[in-house]
Amino acid sequence: MNHVQAVVADIGGTNTRIGVVNDEQLQQSSIKHYSNIGFENFETLLGMYCQEQGINRCDTACIAVAAPVVDDNITLTNHNWCLTRRGLKDVTGAKNISFLNDFEALALSLDRVDPVNLMHLSKSSQHGVPEGTRLVVGAGTGFNSASVSINKNSADLIVGVGETGHMTLPVETIMEFELREYLARGRGRASIERALSGAGLVEIYTWLCERAGIQYHGLSAREISERAIVETDGIFRKTAEILLRFFGRCVGDLALAFLSTGGVYLSGGVTRALKPLLDSELFFKYFLAKGRQSSLLSGIPVYLIDDDAAALAGCTAKAVSLSR
Repeated sequence: MNHVQAVVADIGGTNTRIGVVNDEQLQQSSIKHYSNIGFENFETLLGMYCQEQGINRCDTACIAVAAPVVDDNITLTNHNWCLTRRGLKDVTGAKNISFLNDFEALALSLDRVDPVNLMHLSKSSQHGVPEGTRLVVGAGTGFNSASVSINKNSADLIVGVGETGHMTLPVETIMEFELREYLARGRGRASIERALSGAGLVEIYTWLCERAGIQYHGLSAREISERAIVETDGIFRKTAEILLRFFGRCVGDLALAFLSTGGVYLSGGVTRALKPLLDSELFFKYFLAKGRQSSLLSGIPVYLIDDDAAALAGCTAKAVSLSR
């Protein structure tokens, strides 16, 4: 495999996925997952991957990053890696280098995700308004969302990406205000991803323990979510319930903001870890709690993208368009 059409990568705050595109198709056997810890920079990781795959040169490198894409120099929001177009060109020899936000990649993946990896969560039997705006929302190392619609004149996809995880956390109850004060301590404010992220899950758990005056342990987000799923009551389930309450509220707000009648698609490592609880009444109670617009949201289907490498499919779509 000396020369390939494209190398694609999805760089999150914690993990990176890399794959190869040939004949305009993502080669499933080429997909590898790596922890970012232990690699000084992405170029080192990518160089190792190319060596393992026997890649000497590629036409295109399409890289999705968990960060705003505003120029040729990318700094990850929740990790200390910095990426440059020149650095990637030196590693891959690619003439086409493209950066895109990881949620832009997820939005571009929706028509390429294997249906077996789409779990229909909502009670609605509807499948969304044909050609309606779709929304991708996810909680992982951070939180973000993207909308995707169809240009009616050209049939091209139009993707809108923000930094919604850095919007202010919406709180309503006295207990939520107390949590907000805890999350804002030393920071001046509490953003959405202070609660809706892996670190957020840990902070909610720590706050609940302190509030109840009980001893807590340095558990990871994965350990907390695993215990929340098997526990029907107690501190771990309460932690997950608070996160899902905020998640439902924020996803509902974003669905209204983008009028996502084409469907809502949930993604992210934290989201998938809480999969058994996502179809609970708790999430949908807060997703639908929008007053006079509750009936509108009740007709919007909600799906879970149960595929950790889905963004690579979106990178593939982008890479193919660049190589034509």
